[in-house]
Amino acid sequence: FTADGKTIVFIRRGGDVYRVGTDGGAPRRLTEGNSYDTFYISPRDKHGSTDGHSLSPDGKRIAYVAMKNGVSQLHIMESDGTNQRQLTFRRTPCGRATFGPDGRQIAFVSWQGRYVQLFVTDTDGGEPRQLTDIRGAVYSLAWKPKVE
Repeated sequence: FTADGKTIVFIRRGGDVYRVGTDGGAPRRLTEGNSYDTFYISPRDKHGSTDGHSLSPDGKRIAYVAMKNGVSQLHIMESDGTNQRQLTFRRTPCGRATFGPDGRQIAFVSWQGRYVQLFVTDTDGGEPRQLTDIRGAVYSLAWKPKVE
């Protein structure tokens, strides 16, 4: 759901990102692809954490994972489907995109050597930063809300 509760963003079978108003109507496709283009996702919790896409806290942007040159990479776009751009250019697949509480960073997982590690990148681009170095795999992630 968007922050105002008026729109739902989802990934349909086949891999494309869609949005639809909660008042009904036809879903609007925001990305073009095929069944091998994106990770399939399922919501993880009420804070917007998912396996493949995430809606920014203000509801204005969507982070999603899509296949580019055979490797799943992190992308971002406006919630109306405009201004699509790739944020990662890794040799290994990325997944589980999750916006940070302020909407300026996105956490994600990616292979580093033999293990799946946690990374974070700024929404305006730049080199992702590896946050973990564990002998295992990061499977789930969530941002801790800011406590005042």
